[in-house]
Amino acid sequence: MNVKKTFYSLVLVMSCFAVKAQDIHYSMFQMSPVGLNPALAGAFSGTARIGGIYRAQDIIGSGSETSANIGYKTYSFFIDVPVIRGFRAQDWIGIGLGLNSDVAGIGDLTETATIQAISYHLPIDKNNNNVISIGVNSGTLSYKGKNNYTFEDELFGGGSSSLDDNFFEIQSSGGGNKGSRANKADWGFGLTYKGKLDNVSAMRLGVSSAHLNNPTKQLTKAGQKSASERLPVRITAFAEYDRLLSPRTRIIPALLYQNYRSNNELALQALFAYYMDPKNDITVYAGLGLRVNTLNPIDAVPIYLGFDIKDVKARLAFDTTISRKSYTNRGFGALEFSVNYILKVYKRPKIDPAIFCPRF
Repeated sequence: MNVKKTFYSLVLVMSCFAVKAQDIHYSMFQMSPVGLNPALAGAFSGTARIGGIYRAQDIIGSGSETSANIGYKTYSFFIDVPVIRGFRAQDWIGIGLGLNSDVAGIGDLTETATIQAISYHLPIDKNNNNVISIGVNSGTLSYKGKNNYTFEDELFGGGSSSLDDNFFEIQSSGGGNKGSRANKADWGFGLTYKGKLDNVSAMRLGVSSAHLNNPTKQLTKAGQKSASERLPVRITAFAEYDRLLSPRTRIIPALLYQNYRSNNELALQALFAYYMDPKNDITVYAGLGLRVNTLNPIDAVPIYLGFDIKDVKARLAFDTTISRKSYTNRGFGALEFSVNYILKVYKRPKIDPAIFCPRF
């Protein structure tokens, strides 16, 4: 029976690999700059930028589907800073650190990724209105699964009640003993452009590649056969246009494209911003989006809400599933909440003491 359990368990968890074929991604992709493109590390005005995202996807099911798939829960955290000047006085270098954790399904298939990014920012005009940035990132991937499945022989007798919680150890190739978790470096590259088009509009665009060294996912158990797959290169491209319509209103259309193996995904986004309180520097946002991909030609319609209060940004996204997948999640695609904060620390000016001579 152990051989049979091992076989079915491997099949089930490798199926999760296929379902997660698009990698970790967010509806409000702008709120995860270090994960989106390493060239965005340090691409802001301030001392440090800190942020996090929580996303719950496919957590509501229909009937028996609820017990078969409890969906995905994704947590993300990042911090990035512009650290030193570059070769020219107007250039600068940025660094960023990120941590992603994604837990999928009743088997608790957990993917943990760390990101370390470094970028070089190169203004191409005297006023720094147009900036080209290049970035590289490295990191580690680790995987682990828990076996919470109940098999037929356990229901009708002849088998143990359960397997060890740590039955699955999902390794990144590159060494390590079977039955233990290992990490493998994961490399990426990115290029971005940010430019001011005129007095009322600006744009950002970029392209990046991840998994350049094709790290390997591997399922293994001591004394048992293992199953593995190599991660293909993932290409990500984004574009964002910001236009001032009036002193208090802006429109911000954006798009995100991802290619992963034969899978293609396109996310379209349109946000409307209203400068509600100039005195306290408060801006509110609302908008809609559309996501299409290879598996579902029209997959979901995200709804966006958010606000900025000075240097704090908060966003809420709700993905409404409109494809055939809505049968299993009742249209509740995902709920996503994200926060970014830019810390600004200014040096106090050193003022030489002055001695005033009285006049007589």
